[in-house]
Amino acid sequence: MKRKIVTIAVAAVLAGSLAACGTPQSADTPSDTTSVSNAQTESVSSTDSKDGSGETETASSSEEKQDETASDSFVKPAYAQTENGWLYGCQEDSTYMFKGIQYGVVTERFMPAQKPEAWQGIKAALAYGETAPNTSTSVSVSSFVDNASSDMVQNEQCLYLNVWTQSLENSSKKPVIVFLHGGGFATGASNELACYDGKNISEYGDVVYVNLNHRLNYLGYTDLSAYGDEYAASGDVGMMDIELALQWVQDNIEYFGGDPSNVTIVGQSGGGSKVALLLQSPSAQDLFSKAVILSGTGLNSADVTFGIPSEQSQEAGKQLVENCKKTYGIEDD
Repeated sequence: MKRKIVTIAVAAVLAGSLAACGTPQSADTPSDTTSVSNAQTESVSSTDSKDGSGETETASSSEEKQDETASDSFVKPAYAQTENGWLYGCQEDSTYMFKGIQYGVVTERFMPAQKPEAWQGIKAALAYGETAPNTSTSVSVSSFVDNASSDMVQNEQCLYLNVWTQSLENSSKKPVIVFLHGGGFATGASNELACYDGKNISEYGDVVYVNLNHRLNYLGYTDLSAYGDEYAASGDVGMMDIELALQWVQDNIEYFGGDPSNVTIVGQSGGGSKVALLLQSPSAQDLFSKAVILSGTGLNSADVTFGIPSEQSQEAGKQLVENCKKTYGIEDD
């Protein structure tokens, strides 16, 4: 597959604004809407004070005096189908948003993740999913202008992605961007910064925008293969998580108006290094068609060394295990 690789020397910020997904009022929904989690319908009746004519002006009549386009800014419900079941998200302006979509399940620590099972009814996709446990998810505000998001909960079950799109028609065939966050291979999250929100870029470029969380640091990249063949992939499961997310995109992005044959992976800083690895991964070759590296190839990097001997990788894993045993007073069986 022919690839066009763009390397940009300076990190770029993909502009966005945090979008709040509010309570829906009406929608064209799948047959069973009773199983939607956290969905409530609120009815509010209010009146404004009397105007100069001495007549009471209701809230509804006041709204009619507003510009006709104002109604387009209200958050509306949105529903999308996936291979595993229906999702309940929201629409703000022209953008449909689905957050916290689980693309994988960690059944055992240090092992490759599995695809999630199908569900009945409709699953809410209104809030970001958990992020990978790490020591820090804060970035200098001055570096990226926008402040970091506080909507982050750390959990080993952190395999979630988010989708912003302008269409939910299978036939739309819009270009797809999959963004990998910065933070090296140790920290970061898809919603760490407000500028990681995909609403603006989806609207501006008329694209389907996806970003994701995956396992980091020792949970994603500790080589424990010295302790048995079952841990042969332990040092690479963080990258395997990303490939699993890209497979989800291939299987489901048409439901969100995207074209699975036109997927561009974009990585910033540490995410750029991960893009470089995906370009070299045989198992990832059919999962994307183009790649963009934003300031972070990993070449000559102080914190990332590509192609180290397996013996050195195994030794680092063994040293980590020994340090943990010593720190926590764990004896060998």
